[in-house]
Amino acid sequence: MFCLTACGGDDKENGEAGGNGGGTGGENGGDTPREYVVGDLYDADGVKGIVFEVSGKHGKIISLEEKECYWSSRPDVQTRAWDEDDGMANMRKIKAIPNWRSEYQAFAWCDGMNTNGVTGWYLPAANELASLHAHYYEVADALEKHKCQWLRNEYYWTSTEAYGNDDYGCSAYFISQYRVVAFRKNESRYTRAIRAF
Repeated sequence: MFCLTACGGDDKENGEAGGNGGGTGGENGGDTPREYVVGDLYDADGVKGIVFEVSGKHGKIISLEEKECYWSSRPDVQTRAWDEDDGMANMRKIKAIPNWRSEYQAFAWCDGMNTNGVTGWYLPAANELASLHAHYYEVADALEKHKCQWLRNEYYWTSTEAYGNDDYGCSAYFISQYRVVAFRKNESRYTRAIRAF
């Protein structure tokens, strides 16, 4: 069983990171956040994902779904989404562009997960995917355990634009190694959303 969804979404603007899901942790029923470890299933307030980064009672999750999308249908446009550490900052730059939902498919797909009061999903920056890669096997095992789409031995889009080169966005490679490679923005690559909790 694959947890696949369609690319895109409605045109409703949603909030940024830190929205729903940072509270109960879903399983302990109280107001105290539970402590997670890498590889746990996060399931709280309509948000589900696999934990790949933890700092105390907070961390980041990766979506159970993925989609093959292009970064942008207009590779000649420089977006200045150059942040390597904060994908949400890159999302804000993209969302300021007119018609961003139709022209920036990977971003729109990630933002499309923000429905029914859920907020905070975004396309990860390059170094956020590096953090995921550091825990690849724990995350891959958890995705398999929960019968969701595994992480492929393929390049995944990051939200980081290749600095100084309008035509290219950055993509990261999993499994055997982690490396960031610039691909033309209108090429199709795999996309996963992440979210802070």
